[in-house]
Amino acid sequence: MPGAAGAQPRDHGERQQAYNRGKTAVTAGDWQAALAIFQELWTEQRTYDVALMLGQVELALERYRDAAEHLSYGLANLPPREKTTTSERSAEFLKVARSHVGTLAIRVNKPNALVTVNGRDVGRSPLSGDVFCEPGPQDVVASLDSGAPVRQTVDVAAGAEKAVELTLAEPEHPMLSEPAPEEASGSGSGTASQDAFAGDLNHSPQDATTDRPRLIVSGTIAAVGLGTLGVGAVFHAKAAAADDDVARLQDDATEQFGPGGCAIPPGQSSAVCKDVQSASDDQRRAGKTANVLYVTGGVLVVGAVATYLLWPKEATHTSTQITPTVTANGGGLVVTGNF
Repeated sequence: MPGAAGAQPRDHGERQQAYNRGKTAVTAGDWQAALAIFQELWTEQRTYDVALMLGQVELALERYRDAAEHLSYGLANLPPREKTTTSERSAEFLKVARSHVGTLAIRVNKPNALVTVNGRDVGRSPLSGDVFCEPGPQDVVASLDSGAPVRQTVDVAAGAEKAVELTLAEPEHPMLSEPAPEEASGSGSGTASQDAFAGDLNHSPQDATTDRPRLIVSGTIAAVGLGTLGVGAVFHAKAAAADDDVARLQDDATEQFGPGGCAIPPGQSSAVCKDVQSASDDQRRAGKTANVLYVTGGVLVVGAVATYLLWPKEATHTSTQITPTVTANGGGLVVTGNF
């Protein structure tokens, strides 16, 4: 997909101002100016609304492949609260863009394979969606870090769709050779070699017995910590989505009531401004919950490492109790016992 994340993002207010400038350029028909604005916003952060506006601009400039990719992304990530008219209009734009390009449904039999189309990196398998391309012959290649790549050439016309199945071969493993028998020396009994080999394996089984509780306890804490971090990531994503909703609804309020938006009557009592307040509350709650979960999960993971490293070497006369604690402002880990 054109545009790569990595630029330092601006704060929400600056992004909103840039977004509004892009919309003004679209209204004025200044497509090149709008393209530059929305491409920069897309490079900073990929959001559905920027994708839809960028796709609309690219469609006007007859950059059909880019338009299809951005419109497809925007529709796939459209939040449920978005207007139906936005979805319908964007779907019509995507239909027009797809009529000018080819569509490839690429499937690879192994995960994490790098997929290219005519030398263009389109992602790693499994791909998240269709790949759009200029009409004509397409050289589709899939490759892993090891093993030979596999390629398939297909010819796709404008508005047509082609399925491409790429099957990577199983890696070949060299046959293990049997060790050569030792040459007999002296009496030929081989007793000295056998004794030396037995000596290498002469370690106490108590080591494994002692290590098992340490692995179980530290592994359990680590699993809980990672799970907590995962839940925190979910709430972080909810906060980001709510933030997008706030921006969109504020934009709607500005369009309906002027620059003052929800800050002045009659906007303050309108349904859209109530939605703004509701979305803001959702964003704050989700953000605070994500922060608490991140702190708690981080403490648990650190606690797991500390438990593993500080576990007593002797398994006897040892008892521990590990209790995670969570408060409104963070979390912690309490380890008690005799070591």
